[in-house]
Amino acid sequence: MMRKKWKKVTKNIFFPINQKILKDIEENEKEFIKIQSNNFSYLENQFYTKQKEIKIISKKIEEEKQNLILKENEGKEETEINQSLTKFRKMIENSILEKYPWSSNSINISDNKFEKRNYYFKLSEVEDEMRRQKKIKFYSKKENQNQNQNQNQNQNENEKERKNLIKLNQKIKKKLSKIQNENENENLKNENNYSFPIECELISKTKITKGIFQITKNSINFFSNLEKKEKGKYYLWEIENIKGINKRRYIFKNSAIEIFFANNRKCIFFNFETIEKRNRIYEKIQNHKLTNINQSKYNYSGNYAKKWFNTKTTDEWQEREISNFDYLMYLNIISGRTYQDLSQYPIFPWIISDYESEKLDLNNPKIFRDLSKPIGTLKNQINNYIETNQLNGKEKEFQYNYKTFYSNPEIVSSYLVRLEPFTSICLEKKYPIFKSIPETCKIIQEKTKNQFIGELIPEFFHLPDFLKGSKIIENKNKNKNKNENEIPNVELPKWAKTPEEFIQINKEALESEYVSEHLNEWIDLIFGYKQKGKQAKKSNNLFHPISYEENVDFPNFDGKRLEKIKQDIQANGQIPVQLFTKKHPKRTTEKKYRKKNFFYWKDILKFEDINFINKKFEISKNPIIFTHFSDMATKGIYLAQDPEQIITLNKERFLGNHKWTFFDRKIHDLHFGVDIDKNQQHQKIGIPFSQDFNNFQQCLVIDYIFRHLFCCGFCDNTFKTYKMGTYKIIQSISKHKDIVNCLATDWQYFVTGSKDTTVIVWEFEETEGKVKEKPKHIFFEHEKEVKNVAISVEYDIVLSGSIDGKLIFHSLNKGKHIQTVNFSDKQPISIIKISKEGNIITFSENSNSLRLFTINGYFQQKVESLQNIYSITFSPCDQFFFTGGEKGILEIRKITDLKPFQNFDLKEAIHSISIIEKGFIVIGSGTGKLIIGNFIEKKEEEKN
Repeated sequence: MMRKKWKKVTKNIFFPINQKILKDIEENEKEFIKIQSNNFSYLENQFYTKQKEIKIISKKIEEEKQNLILKENEGKEETEINQSLTKFRKMIENSILEKYPWSSNSINISDNKFEKRNYYFKLSEVEDEMRRQKKIKFYSKKENQNQNQNQNQNQNENEKERKNLIKLNQKIKKKLSKIQNENENENLKNENNYSFPIECELISKTKITKGIFQITKNSINFFSNLEKKEKGKYYLWEIENIKGINKRRYIFKNSAIEIFFANNRKCIFFNFETIEKRNRIYEKIQNHKLTNINQSKYNYSGNYAKKWFNTKTTDEWQEREISNFDYLMYLNIISGRTYQDLSQYPIFPWIISDYESEKLDLNNPKIFRDLSKPIGTLKNQINNYIETNQLNGKEKEFQYNYKTFYSNPEIVSSYLVRLEPFTSICLEKKYPIFKSIPETCKIIQEKTKNQFIGELIPEFFHLPDFLKGSKIIENKNKNKNKNENEIPNVELPKWAKTPEEFIQINKEALESEYVSEHLNEWIDLIFGYKQKGKQAKKSNNLFHPISYEENVDFPNFDGKRLEKIKQDIQANGQIPVQLFTKKHPKRTTEKKYRKKNFFYWKDILKFEDINFINKKFEISKNPIIFTHFSDMATKGIYLAQDPEQIITLNKERFLGNHKWTFFDRKIHDLHFGVDIDKNQQHQKIGIPFSQDFNNFQQCLVIDYIFRHLFCCGFCDNTFKTYKMGTYKIIQSISKHKDIVNCLATDWQYFVTGSKDTTVIVWEFEETEGKVKEKPKHIFFEHEKEVKNVAISVEYDIVLSGSIDGKLIFHSLNKGKHIQTVNFSDKQPISIIKISKEGNIITFSENSNSLRLFTINGYFQQKVESLQNIYSITFSPCDQFFFTGGEKGILEIRKITDLKPFQNFDLKEAIHSISIIEKGFIVIGSGTGKLIIGNFIEKKEEEKN
């Protein structure tokens, strides 16, 4: 079977694509010659560069082809061959559709103004560590048509494969019919953690897909649509990539699981026929070795909250160790809310009540909504409905205030209508379009017979893109006629000029002191003791009875009546699982927090005048190009008895490992000790840097477990891996054809950029303590040498900047080109930084330009610096960042506008900056000094 499959692939895919490549190359070269006819030297250089890239890609495709044949001949498992086949086909497909030398489909924009794009927008399923979906995908009308054509071609090509899957499904069904309920438990509890095929549903935002679920040795498998005329699909997820697995409800039935993956930051949601089957599958997965299971604090595997007041996360929120947003997100996830089921979408509160003023004062309590009352009772008349129903088998009279819950598919889809798949959902269901924030708030609070009483969703606090207008295609007459329309921007309140400004202010309002003092009252209404029963009735917080799990008894219904009940539950929205049966504790006030803690980073924003008090330690005669503070204790990683260390590297490659001791936690006191490494003059790493290498600030990184150090810039075109502590070389990898200019790392991945214009993504094998020598991805988009790179696993992104002023975005997981930003000054991009909130900051040499982008590539701001900046570091609160450079000026800048609001002249060049969570900043100077200090507010006599 596989031999035939291979012949089909080579015949129908490989050779036609090569012909298309040649044709595209010829057409593009003609156009290229026409444009560049007056610059023959440039033309010749570009031609050979493209020719070189084509050879590299062709070689890579040929390697995968031979690898596939080898696996087949060796008799590998069919799932492994299928994986290789899928990878091979994807590689060929990407080489046509993406921005390779012959492609013309790339997205190119300017940094002067993020011009209005002729694209369609889709919300990405990628989630960050706080379970936020902050990324969007965009594609042109032409690309959308090409994808539809490719899907039609693939449907014909895969017809034989679909028939084979149908036969397999029939065999599976016969096997399932023979398994009796009394024997099923025993069959599923075998020692190898395999499972027999089980029928289930794959739940997504847009549809429910029925199919067959099976666990094998290394993967989770799902077969779908096997008995329908349309193309069947086969899904495979590797078990080793699972970072979390949660038991879930689906339509009030505890029969579902939600699985989160570390490699692509996505999740899948399965619903099973019975609770017992779900539990057995859950146990099978848990019995595997899940190495990534503890990566997320939002992984919750047990029953829903019990004795919740004793949990660590609630204590952390009370003590202001986590933000209001993070805590609400946590409560949503624990109570069963999920992005996959729109009737259980995460729910957030309306915070602000004033949408008419030109400016907002977040210190004024009058601008906030009363969080102790339901949103539907703030200004309007209380509604009281009485209905007699038989939801639990007995006729009963129900009293309620609202016909639907605060969150349901209509409310969620209406808010997100400008992003797919919600655009299509709204068109299909004829949901209303969300047009205005002030008007919506007014309707919710003042309409007497209120139907739309929606609370907010997480996107109101982190995703400005859903407020921006977009194109839609409305299908008429079964796709024969298509009308292209545009949904305008959402009307913003007067105090916000842009979607980004609205999100920023709304987020600041959520974290304000007023909300911190009263958020527990809203939690009581949604997740707590006022959610149901007498307290809910007293608070006018009762919803239609079908929104409550205890009111619905499914065994009393069958056939059409059962389906109608399920549809009503989905449409009305489901009340979250009740987490608290008593009053939720209040948060510690900001005043009390400051008394108990040594430093509060946000205070820097409030200080009108501050001092930077510091000590200087002379540790070298050469510039310190790298500083790194490692507090393994705070990361939960045990390394040594004294885990707090400061690592330094100077231009002569001498490495220092300095012990740090913190004596006192009193605010504003500089009480610490540093034990300077006396052996640093004998710890020289690597071979000499290349003579023309000057990218010193980007040549060294340390892995996330603080066990390995990676360094580049050597004359042999390699990057090298060293063991921390001994600093012995472990690996020397040479894949680039010229000097490796820069490195960046995040979790088990890291990325290199080279003078040969390529960018390579690598994966670190923790168990072996080595880098996998076969790259995960190689990117060829740059035409000039790569100056800097950045990577974020949370946001599934790789950024690279070149000396000709091009910033290129790639997907980390799939390796796809996303977009290219062409900087107007065309100066080398020497620094790229990604913050934990998804802000991207770049610095360009010569023009001394700082730029701010969103994680989705929207250009926000540009300012000029007074010095050539060598180092940029974000504050722990992620509201401001530090810059330092050749003139020795340490600047504190707000992320929102990039402008400095405090600066300090240290009298010597600043080559590196790192932050210590305890409130200290570590600086490596151009004269070889290690400078350590913190900030205090100036006294009144000093201000005058």
